[in-house]
Amino acid sequence: MAVIGFENYGEKELAQEIATNWIHTVDQFYQKHHKLVEKYDITNKESLPGGGGEYPLQDGFAWTNGVTYQLLMRYSN
Repeated sequence: MAVIGFENYGEKELAQEIATNWIHTVDQFYQKHHKLVEKYDITNKESLPGGGGEYPLQDGFAWTNGVTYQLLMRYSN
């Protein structure tokens, strides 16, 4: 939502920065653990699994997969 919102308000560089950071986080975690997860801890430069919520962390969560795919298609370079 943030990426599209910033694009719609003409903040294309910020939108791309957010998208690129997300893709980097997911890719870094995938390279290390060979999976995508529902949540990521982005409080430091290392891609770590996130936590908290009503249930344990889920592997291969659909919204994470979908958002990552769409951002890769939008910002493939």
